[in-house]
Amino acid sequence: RTGVQEATLTVEKTLKGPQQRDLDLSQSVTRTAQGTYTTAEPLYQPLVTGQRYAVAVLDRSRDGGRWVWGAEGAPDETADERWTAAVAAKATLPTATCDDTRTMTSAPDPK
Repeated sequence: RTGVQEATLTVEKTLKGPQQRDLDLSQSVTRTAQGTYTTAEPLYQPLVTGQRYAVAVLDRSRDGGRWVWGAEGAPDETADERWTAAVAAKATLPTATCDDTRTMTSAPDPK
């Protein structure tokens, strides 16, 4: 089942955009049979409480909030250095795939 995970992050360092202390984010996730969350994208890890991440944010705060666009576990400074270099190079994340849509060609059965 797909759904949305809501999270409030405490920001240690901002690489791009306005500095913020706390950031409310939404993340599209799928629940596993074990009750944990997963995603199909390797650069889109589900956020877990108490962990440290480098996070790219899609800011739709005017009409739809802020969404996780990419997230990588960042237990040490190595990830910080890679993400800092990517921001400096104006790198873009790969286009995320969406596999949770349906195309309806007829009216649903009203059962």
